Amino acid sequence: MPSPKRRNFRVLAVDDNATSRRMIAGQLSRLGFEVTLAGSAEEAKDILIRESSALHCLVTDCYMPGQSGLDLLGWLKDYDFTLASVVVSGESEEDLVGRTLRGGASDFVKKPVSLADLEAALSKGIHSTQRRRRAAATQMSVRDAGILQRRMNNLHGTVALPTPVTLCYHPKFEAGGDSVAFFPFDSDRLLVLASDVSGHDLRSALLSAYFQGMVRGMVEQNVPIGDVLNHFNSFLVNDWTEPSSTAVSCPAHVTSLSVCSVLVDLKFGTVSLSSSGFPLPARIGRDGVPWTFQLESGYPLGWFDPNPVSSLQVETRCGDHLVVWTDGLEDFANQLEISPWSLAYRLLETGGSAQTPEWLADSEDDVLLLHIPLDRTDSVLNQMPVLDETYQKTQLPQIDDLQIRWRSSLQFAFPKIKKYILFDILLCIRETVINGLLHGCRTASDICRLTVVMDREKQCLRIDVADPGPGHQFNVSQHAALASEELVDEHRGLLLIHRMADKAELERNGASVRLFFNLQKESSPQLLLS
Repeated sequence: MPSPKRRNFRVLAVDDNATSRRMIAGQLSRLGFEVTLAGSAEEAKDILIRESSALHCLVTDCYMPGQSGLDLLGWLKDYDFTLASVVVSGESEEDLVGRTLRGGASDFVKKPVSLADLEAALSKGIHSTQRRRRAAATQMSVRDAGILQRRMNNLHGTVALPTPVTLCYHPKFEAGGDSVAFFPFDSDRLLVLASDVSGHDLRSALLSAYFQGMVRGMVEQNVPIGDVLNHFNSFLVNDWTEPSSTAVSCPAHVTSLSVCSVLVDLKFGTVSLSSSGFPLPARIGRDGVPWTFQLESGYPLGWFDPNPVSSLQVETRCGDHLVVWTDGLEDFANQLEISPWSLAYRLLETGGSAQTPEWLADSEDDVLLLHIPLDRTDSVLNQMPVLDETYQKTQLPQIDDLQIRWRSSLQFAFPKIKKYILFDILLCIRETVINGLLHGCRTASDICRLTVVMDREKQCLRIDVADPGPGHQFNVSQHAALASEELVDEHRGLLLIHRMADKAELERNGASVRLFFNLQKESSPQLLLS
């Protein structure tokens, strides 16, 4: 007696031979399936177009006049890839079986068809259909959640904000783990909340949407952001995540949330920051030099309860800007072996375009970057860092590796940079960093800082190298008159950078060197040293 459960499954059987159709229909009925018959691939297509979603498996003869069963499989793969199929044939040569399975069939049954073989093939096919349809439904839900996320992330384009924010958001998956919300309180105050949910599945997308909705509701009720984050942390630990068997470590199944909140007050010139497991934002001054806020990043929400949220309030300066990014940007920069500032610069050059650049295709995570002007009178970030790193004296033997990183970073930030300009820049950076490490860093804790800043308006690159040493006296015009063999090595390098850079400035007796390069110049200066 057929299983009552099989009455819920409907099978489309296709065979051009009327006798074979009746036989397969009888076998399917004996197994308890609801049966629909078609005498050709063309007739089967008409049925599938009308009723594909109501069917659970396709059983088709292989060789038929006109379009064959394999032709039907090829069409079905494009029309409804979730519906599994079983091919029936009087021949069972290896090539035919292979072509059948490559064509998308879940199984192959040889004629004459035995009831046991047909039952086994249908059981496999129906299970495959159910699995594919569940996966497709989940994927559709994730896609819908991703669309909702992107719409929420783009709300700042439809809402008047006190300061013009640039958002570069490029999710790797249908539903990204990164999101950002904007809350303008009045004409002077803006709250920006950036978050990153662990994972990229539907569960993570739902959590991200729930977080944004909950925050929006609580903030609109004037709940302080610190209380909002503590409340959500408690929800993650006690309601969302399954209990952990240990209280001292984060269980592998925890869905956590990294958060950074930025409250900008343009009237009073302050920025209030809160962070939980988020990359620390950086303030960029009018000179383009970035400074990371001295704020403990802490743990992501959802790891511990209580989980103290680190907070900091600072006064802004005239011409200040704020840059915030998620760890996806840092991870991709590490993957490319370049400075994250080079990647940030390239992203900002896209102007916040929603279209993902081709060069981001290899990123393994979402990439989100925010630029927030902190001065209403200076909202354009003209001075943008592309490199900012520190080195210690022990790194001097690695100078060749450092130069490779500088080259990669600059070539990524400026893909059209002229080779002779890049050569001059790299040689000058190398000479100044070596000079700083050799003569300026006297102890293991001393640091030589390299900062490369792009003047986006003038297309001029500025290189700052500073060390804590006392420097030494150096007169350019006096040394330029000396013959090459009369120069000591450290003076030879300093004279070289004066010749190669378009402009050079020394401070603190050369302990601080500032070089300028015009990226639009048409030729390299002639070296006066042999």
